[in-house]
Amino acid sequence: EALTRHTLPLWARVVSAWLGLETPKAAMGMLLAGKVGRRAGFFAARAAEAEAQAELLRRVSFALWVGDHNQYVGALQGMLLERLVAAFKYGVGLDAAAPTRHVVQVQALQCTRVLAVRVASEHLTALWPVAMAELQRVFLSPATAQPPLLLAACQLVDTLLAVLPDDFSPFGWMFVPSSLAAAAAAARPAPPGALD
Repeated sequence: EALTRHTLPLWARVVSAWLGLETPKAAMGMLLAGKVGRRAGFFAARAAEAEAQAELLRRVSFALWVGDHNQYVGALQGMLLERLVAAFKYGVGLDAAAPTRHVVQVQALQCTRVLAVRVASEHLTALWPVAMAELQRVFLSPATAQPPLLLAACQLVDTLLAVLPDDFSPFGWMFVPSSLAAAAAAARPAPPGALD
């Protein structure tokens, strides 16, 4: 049956029970060991590989979401964080506007959102430098970023501000101006010729 709003809770119980048969680290290892990439032509293979990587991150995000709070902490270091770093760097040598590049990065940002909600902040300290660098990369060049990537980055900042305000506050100034800075910018007159 298709995944709908009504079947989602049922699938969540099924996936949680299935992954609960293994230790959390072994369950995450099973998910991360999923087959990635299909062999077709060179260009078709790149698109298929990107979609497979994105699908793998979707499955991991769903498993994290349906699992217990902090259930997969043992799998963070050395397994899940390495996969997220690889997803953030996916397609770095490609053109920034390449459609295959942003699909994986969007899912990496979504997985980071799920981690922020389902894992205690003290276990995520190794993730913040990588996530902040990725957010800076996206926000510093919005003209070259795909709209889904910009949306996923904004959603991550929003989630971090709402769920982990104390842990995100050292980084928040980079993405959300303070009220004093915003008021000063609004009060500053426009430079001559800017309205022409």
